[in-house]
Amino acid sequence: MTGSGGVAVYWLNGAKVADDNDDFFDGSWTNKTSGRGVDGELLGGTASRQVLCTGSADDGTATDFPLGGGPDGDGASKCTATSVRTASSTLGGRTSDINDRTRYLALSGVFRVGNSTRPRVEDVAITSNPGPDGEYVLDDYVTISLTFSEPVTVTGQPRLRIRADSGGRRATYVASQSTSTELVFRYKVRGTDYDLDGIGIPANAIVLPANAAIKKEMGDADAILAHDEMENQSRHKIHVKPRERRSGTRVASTPSAHGSYTTGETITIEVAFDRNVQVHTPADSEMGSGIPSFELRFGVPYDTTPHHAQYARVVDGSKVQFDYVVQAGDSDPDGILSHDPGIHWNGGAIMRAEMDARILTDGAGNDDRQLTDVRADIGGTVLLVQRAHAVNMVATDIKLSMNREMVDENAGALSLTVTGTLNGPPLTTDTTVTVSVGNSGDTATEGTDYSTVDDFTLTIAAGESSGTASFSLTPTDDELKEGDEVVSVTGSTTATGLSVTGTDAVIVDNDGRGVAVSVSTLSVAEGSTSTYTVVLQSKPTATVTVTPSVSGSPDVTVSPSSLSFPTSDWDTAQTVTVSAARDDDAQDDTATVAH
Repeated sequence: MTGSGGVAVYWLNGAKVADDNDDFFDGSWTNKTSGRGVDGELLGGTASRQVLCTGSADDGTATDFPLGGGPDGDGASKCTATSVRTASSTLGGRTSDINDRTRYLALSGVFRVGNSTRPRVEDVAITSNPGPDGEYVLDDYVTISLTFSEPVTVTGQPRLRIRADSGGRRATYVASQSTSTELVFRYKVRGTDYDLDGIGIPANAIVLPANAAIKKEMGDADAILAHDEMENQSRHKIHVKPRERRSGTRVASTPSAHGSYTTGETITIEVAFDRNVQVHTPADSEMGSGIPSFELRFGVPYDTTPHHAQYARVVDGSKVQFDYVVQAGDSDPDGILSHDPGIHWNGGAIMRAEMDARILTDGAGNDDRQLTDVRADIGGTVLLVQRAHAVNMVATDIKLSMNREMVDENAGALSLTVTGTLNGPPLTTDTTVTVSVGNSGDTATEGTDYSTVDDFTLTIAAGESSGTASFSLTPTDDELKEGDEVVSVTGSTTATGLSVTGTDAVIVDNDGRGVAVSVSTLSVAEGSTSTYTVVLQSKPTATVTVTPSVSGSPDVTVSPSSLSFPTSDWDTAQTVTVSAARDDDAQDDTATVAH
């Protein structure tokens, strides 16, 4: 309690002591003698040592003797005090010996006497037990308790917001399980619910619909419903729906030969889930066969007629496999594509294996209860199967590729590898490809960007899908800024029915273009000079003239007025002199030299 202003100060349950802070500190107390100590003794009585040991100076700050010690090293126990019986005494009016008749003066915070508080939420907790695995399942109840600071009354039907991975949910107030200070909310888990990292309660989660209220039990004051967030509780998860693992869909079968399925072979698609599952296939489903399927698309471009792999088995508890038998006329040269969302339910379902029979029946023996809610959560990721899983495929071309797509102009001699890859299964005979490396060079004034490469061959052996061959290439660092150069690699073959697709490499030009200046900032004293140099960044195709120009202070000049760089001596730096004339002021001047 320091400074000026403030509110009136009273003896606890007694008379006013001071009108405000000023009176309290300057000694003009209103009433000092009617206060009583904790033992009930009147502080303003006739006792000889009615001194209040405040430990405070007149401005309210601590003194050298707040609760002990002694001045001038006399060793006596002292404190800064005020006399109760002296009307003009201030907080630090005297230094008193501490003894059993010295009391302590305490100031409380400002408060009101009476019952005017409002109930507030003190704690939020999940009080239900999900079992040893920490997971609620279908039809389980999640119970949340809110503890209030004092008794409340509830009217209407409040709700409590719950945070889960499957979305926001609301728990319902349960009056029969609540007390005046602990309100209970309950949520029944549905088949579409799931939460992998634990249920949480957002901040200020209480929702009051129309005609609902939470008020102080004694009185009509509204309760304070604000509260902090409750973070996700790892021991309170919801997991009804199995979820497809990330990248959990794959082709589980292997073609019998040459990377391509033939007519009559079986393609097996496998979808892996994050826990053990069971597949429900009702025979009397009104929504289809009751057997889930996985949709595939064949062809280039992919045809509009779907091909369905039928559910076949569950492997390792959590992997559901679907089989498709290749039919005559099926063809897909570049690999199978799954159609989003992949799985068709057809009245069946995939659900967690731990769920008991009550999930599948309504108690009267009727199947399919809530099957649309408990089906597994399928991500629907499009599955592109590469050439290793083509269908009735015949190779039609060879694609060339190189181990390096970009080469620096100053890289020196390089050994590069060209790979030729069949777009289909291996052939029964060797296939030879003649490879040509383009060597167009630049214009006569620019020179050649890389060495000449003679044609060479690569061979794809019988039974193999690819073959390689190497060649040497030396880029030319010509000091010219002419841009990147494309090296084209093309091929041809005499094999019947095969074409060759070429590739490119790029020689990256490492030269710049423009004027390089030795410094960006130069200081010149009045009446003196300084110098810098200028050079070209790359070799020009003709003589280049560089003209420096000055803007800013008229006292600054440069020489020479121009610089000439011939093609034979373009990389020799030339000097520019900057002169600064004297003037009569005491100010620094600036100028800009452009080129």
